[in-house]
Amino acid sequence: MSSHSSSPTPQEGETHDGSSPSGIEALDSQSLRIPDNAVVTVTPNPCMDRTAAISTPLDRGGVNRITDVTDVPAGKGINVAMATYRADEPTVAIAPASAGDPFTSLVHKTGLSFVSTPADHPVRVNLTVTEPDGTTTKLNEPGNPLEPDHVDTLTRVISQVAQRASWIVLSGSLPPGLPTSWYADMVGAIRKSADGHDVKIAVDTSDKPLEELGARILKDPTVAPDLLKPNGFEIGQILGLDGKNIEHEASQGNLKPATEAAQLLVDHGVRYVLLTLGASVAVLATQQGTWYASPPPITPVSTVGAGDSSLAGFIIGTQRSGHSNGKSSATDSSVEKTALQYAVAYGSAATSLPGTTIPFPSQTQPESVTVMAGAGATALKGVS
Repeated sequence: MSSHSSSPTPQEGETHDGSSPSGIEALDSQSLRIPDNAVVTVTPNPCMDRTAAISTPLDRGGVNRITDVTDVPAGKGINVAMATYRADEPTVAIAPASAGDPFTSLVHKTGLSFVSTPADHPVRVNLTVTEPDGTTTKLNEPGNPLEPDHVDTLTRVISQVAQRASWIVLSGSLPPGLPTSWYADMVGAIRKSADGHDVKIAVDTSDKPLEELGARILKDPTVAPDLLKPNGFEIGQILGLDGKNIEHEASQGNLKPATEAAQLLVDHGVRYVLLTLGASVAVLATQQGTWYASPPPITPVSTVGAGDSSLAGFIIGTQRSGHSNGKSSATDSSVEKTALQYAVAYGSAATSLPGTTIPFPSQTQPESVTVMAGAGATALKGVS
């Protein structure tokens, strides 16, 4: 018998009463108040993630029996926001969605502070099929067009929060109506609106928007975000390199191509490059050096949302150190080690959970993540 759940399971303080989220006060149509040092995520192309579990391997062209179906509000920025919110970090999620959209109702039920900007069309539905061995197959809708006046509203709202946020995360694919240069354009717009406030900007996207951002970074380091979180293939898209070869070499224990690619982005203005290379290792490159992390042993269940959880974990690590608000007495190396530990711990935890399940802190093990700097990384399992 299959079951269909239309909202996340309430736990650890989340409310499902449908009440308006706390922490946000819209003063009027031109201003918005958010908590100080909040993590703000922007999901221009949100979705409802529908996960269908099957009890046998997927039979292409045959009949597959679904044993469970779950709907959760998603999109990369929403996933990041859920992780930081569950870690008790002040968090605000921004996405275009109408007030009556089922997506909006699902977000409100989680308790997450949510700012919805206007949208004329329903939020898309993405289908994920999960097999018993953890294999996942995703079928993603492209998203509906965002009208020019709605793009303007979304851009204005993001600019309004720039002087109060500690991080602004721009994440996911772009809907029709937004140019592929939008992320690159928004980095400059946010910095201008911040007016000297040290808001950090993370971008996590792929394909044409990522290629556009990479081309802009290589020409003008001032448009570089503070954090990029590519995988091996994506860093190849950014730099025009063979990303498949970077991932292959990493799988064989050779991290030199990955490290050199990440460091090249740092040399062009990116403060943190968090490079994920499958289940074996993650690389963090900064101006202070390079760190490598090996995840704790897990049993993989679903990779959906793992990258978003890694990004959230990194931000949580910087927030916990106090580095984001300038109040930390910790050294840069200790901040980066902590951030990388949290990133890998959150990504691993998400991989061990079903569907688009975003981990709670109690489900992560940052203390079990091995981190080594520079040449010391040869001691990590599988790295040579």
